[in-house]
Amino acid sequence: MIVRSISGRENSLLSSSQDGQLDAILGDLCALGSTFNKEMPRGHARSVSGVAESLRVSNHATGVTPECHGAVHHLSHHYSSVGSKFETQEDILERDEGRQVQKQEFKLRTDSPDNDSAFSDNVSMLSSGSSASSGGGAIRSDAMYGQSVHVPSQDAQHRRKSERIKLATENIQESNTKKLFIKAYTDDGRARSLLVDERMTVAHVCRILSEKCCTKMDPHWVVVERNYDLHLDRIFEDHENLLENILMWTPDATHKLFFVKEQDKNDVFVNPEHYLLGSTSSQNSMEFDDEGRATLIEEYFSATRITAPEIEGFLYLKSDGKKTWRKYFFILRASGLYYNPKGKSRLSKDLVCLTNFDVNHVYKGFNWRKKYKAPTDFGFAVKHPEIQVKSCRNIKFLCAENPHSLKLWMTGIRVVKFGHQLKENYDDIMMDID
Repeated sequence: MIVRSISGRENSLLSSSQDGQLDAILGDLCALGSTFNKEMPRGHARSVSGVAESLRVSNHATGVTPECHGAVHHLSHHYSSVGSKFETQEDILERDEGRQVQKQEFKLRTDSPDNDSAFSDNVSMLSSGSSASSGGGAIRSDAMYGQSVHVPSQDAQHRRKSERIKLATENIQESNTKKLFIKAYTDDGRARSLLVDERMTVAHVCRILSEKCCTKMDPHWVVVERNYDLHLDRIFEDHENLLENILMWTPDATHKLFFVKEQDKNDVFVNPEHYLLGSTSSQNSMEFDDEGRATLIEEYFSATRITAPEIEGFLYLKSDGKKTWRKYFFILRASGLYYNPKGKSRLSKDLVCLTNFDVNHVYKGFNWRKKYKAPTDFGFAVKHPEIQVKSCRNIKFLCAENPHSLKLWMTGIRVVKFGHQLKENYDDIMMDID
């Protein structure tokens, strides 16, 4: 407010005329103050403009003096400044709301599912860049209010990109994996369908089939390949790759897979003295306890060397290309199956190697009396798994004299071929069951 010195005479002259003017001004100001308080929440700019306009109208109507006009101008300036402060705060709130919307849009862009794609890095970076560079962008507004937006570092981006590349590589490898639908038949004639791939072992397939059959898994469950052309069965070992063996079948093969129980598969680890000692061993008459059996198993299933069971005796051998059978003396050794074509001598100079087990497997025969005119029903054969025709000379057909002898020879050949791997298979399945 402007303060001026006024003489006593001037004061007496003006006092009578100004009293009425000031009363009118104060009344106008009170009315304008009430109007100002009511109008401020709705629109500050309009209220302040109304106050200033009302003051100007009041000044003009009442004919105030310059001194009163100065006082009125001061009050008008005061209300205008107050209105400007309120207007500025409202603008800040409006801008803050707009920036919060931009911040949410920025978050939606950076948190988009496209980030999971192997091709979304550029899109995310462009979206983030456009949000940051736009007027009143999220990053700039957050910095204004002391907040920060989490922007992934380059190391984190490289790590996520490496993970996406790894996932894409695994998907490519999965798409290139060989797969095949198979059917495995049970004793009741029912078939169980299953999708197998080249990474699945026979033990894995057995576990899946036992679940499909709603039966408890035990060491006696096996997957058997049945060849109806050659009348041969083979028990797949747990560590073998099932699909690899199936792909060896010819397109016109009449093979089938069976999921059955075979007590003889792991009986060598339950009663090792019945299979590993042989009839000529001095320990054959001994009584073995659990510790003795464990020692015997460790001796024949060492991981460093192959020890062949002591098995020898007479077997019938089918002549190549003929349905005639002749009886010879055979001995099982770690290097293969040997026989003496002229007598019973065990000397190395008199023995001939009939076959080895590097690539060959042992098969159990069925219905050989009708098929091959076999002398007994206890036949077995040794052949390569890819051989599917009976006329091949590389298939060796043999017959034992009784079922016990058949069991000894087939188990002995499996021990020579797979050795310590059989023990590992047995231990693994026992651990799974426990």
